[in-house]
Amino acid sequence: MKIDLIQFLFALLLLWFPRQWLRLGGKVIRFRSRRNRRYSESGRSREPGDQSVRFSEEVRKDKNFIDFFRAAVGGVALVGWEGAVDPSLQALELPVDDSIHWIYWVILGVLLIGVLVQTFRYEGRFSLFPALFYLSGLSIALSGLSAALFALILVWAINLALPSALAFLTVYALLLMVFGVLFVGMQPLPVFAALLCFLPALLSLLLRRSLVPFTKKWKG
Repeated sequence: MKIDLIQFLFALLLLWFPRQWLRLGGKVIRFRSRRNRRYSESGRSREPGDQSVRFSEEVRKDKNFIDFFRAAVGGVALVGWEGAVDPSLQALELPVDDSIHWIYWVILGVLLIGVLVQTFRYEGRFSLFPALFYLSGLSIALSGLSAALFALILVWAINLALPSALAFLTVYALLLMVFGVLFVGMQPLPVFAALLCFLPALLSLLLRRSLVPFTKKWKG
């Protein structure tokens, strides 16, 4: 494993870009009708206390797909295409010495900061955002295509039984760990992916704050 400076800076740009900044273009160019501007990201009305993740709502949000692809491309730029195809290859490129340890620590630091930037949001007050699509894209770069896709398909398949984004991320992290071990073994990158996906859920438990997928409100 090696770090290319240009790729590294490109990865930082993609991974550390706050999702909130994607709204800036909406002040100049408005694509939505008056009816759509009254639409909130929460979509249809919910029962009090309903914190479930709805696939039909999430796939309507353009920003989710931007998050997914920028995280996937940024992750590949950080770890290399070989890591995205088969993370087990990363452990073969350097002898087990101090050089490989500091590279993994740098990668983990970059990924950790990126996830924290996407998770903590300030809109009058601090809230926790689950960044489901960002984490899904990141897991493809870190866990390998096969493990990440199997975990992603399975977690959405059972999503109707999951009561909240916290449960979604917890199950997704477990699936990533299981499929990562099955496909590539106990390698550092798949383990990083599972831990990072669980991080917003852990912060939610420690801070006693709900993970809120629906924060943007359109005012009529």
